[in-house]
Amino acid sequence: MNKTRMSAAAVGVGALAVALSVGVVGADEATSPPSLSFPLTTVVYGEPGSVREILSADVPADQAGLSCTVTTSSANNPSVHPDSDLLVTSGDEQIVLSDVESAPDGTKEVDGTLTLSTTVSVSVRLGADGVFSAGGAVVFDCVAPETTTTTTTAPEAEVQAETTAPSAAAAAAAAPQFTG
Repeated sequence: MNKTRMSAAAVGVGALAVALSVGVVGADEATSPPSLSFPLTTVVYGEPGSVREILSADVPADQAGLSCTVTTSSANNPSVHPDSDLLVTSGDEQIVLSDVESAPDGTKEVDGTLTLSTTVSVSVRLGADGVFSAGGAVVFDCVAPETTTTTTTAPEAEVQAETTAPSAAAAAAAAPQFTG
């Protein structure tokens, strides 16, 4: 690829990453981890069908367990490497952006939902030729779980009346005794 095309493609991915990052500007920074990105110059080789990690990041402890809408985008350069898939994984959950290098200079995007674990990784599942050469970005929009406050009040004490035995005079007056 000539240098002019490579530079233009690199600028395109940079603009893509910036455009995606703008989507989180208004988000609460305490609830959204930073976006992840990798440049258009990223190249990965391996066995067809194998999965290779491109990058990973630790999730801050206060964000683990958050449910996030995740936007995954890719930008291809002029090369075509069919059936290469991007995988965004956290814990046991995964979002797949399929066949990201099917067209020269193409872009793809997918939205999905992940519950954040302690790490997030971006990997590629290599297609039939065992080569990946593209760039991409992952943007998180997380929602803090709603907190509910429950107010509990102690049950009211049951009031029992105290009873006293009537005096002998009061009892005799109420029920005179037969005298005979």
